[in-house]
Amino acid sequence: MVDQEKLLRDIDTLKESVRLSLDELASTYTPSDRHNLIKHIQILQGELANLIVQAERLGTVSRTSPFDAGDRVRHAKFGPGTVVTAPIATVGPDPNDIRKIRDAGWRVTVKWDDAGRGEFEVADYALKLEAERPA
Repeated sequence: MVDQEKLLRDIDTLKESVRLSLDELASTYTPSDRHNLIKHIQILQGELANLIVQAERLGTVSRTSPFDAGDRVRHAKFGPGTVVTAPIATVGPDPNDIRKIRDAGWRVTVKWDDAGRGEFEVADYALKLEAERPA
C-alpha cells in the first residue's frame, strides 16, 4: 500500500528538483552542459508525471481528463477516431516561469478511422469531442 503523504512529499520534492534544475539551466553556458541538463530535466519530469498519475489513481490528487476511452474524437489533420485507453496526464515547465512545473495536458491514444493510420498518441489539445457524452 502506498503512503499518500509520502507520495505527496515525493511529488513536491520532484517539483523542487525540476525547478532547481531549470534555474541551473539558465546559468549553464556550454552546449554540452545544457544538453545534459535538459536530458536530466526531462527524466525528472517523466518521474513527476508518473507520480502524479499514481496519486490521481489513489484519489490523492485529482485532475479530470477531457476524454474517456470509447469517446469519438476528431483531429484537424488525421480526421475522426476513437479514444482507445484512458488518457495519461503530463506535466511540463510553466511558460510564465520556467522554474515552475504545471499540468501540461493529456496524452490520448486514438485509433483512427483511416485504417492506414492505426493508433497512436496525440496531445489532448489537438482533439475535439465529436459528440457530447450522455448525462
